[in-house]
Amino acid sequence: MKHRICDAAAEVLRETKNEAVMWSDDGLLADIAARAGVSHDPQKRFFDCQEKVLSALSKTPGSLIPSKTRHPHKKSWVRIFWLPECAPPWALTRK
Repeated sequence: MKHRICDAAAEVLRETKNEAVMWSDDGLLADIAARAGVSHDPQKRFFDCQEKVLSALSKTPGSLIPSKTRHPHKKSWVRIFWLPECAPPWALTRK
């Protein structure tokens, strides 16, 4: 059964006991894509699948709280999507 990506993301985050998903969370993004029925061409890089999931969450975050955070290794801003019950106060005001 296919799910909306935002619904699949919330389910996967709760099942795996993660508070949020962001760029470079390869395993979580793969699980979300699989749960949502997002097709992935094995000939293409996994980045394409990650980008599909993150782009869909940017457009329709559903119950997730969208924000930005610094990537710990790249020191650049990346998109992050929090479960509502786990979002820190700063994420509620930052878009």
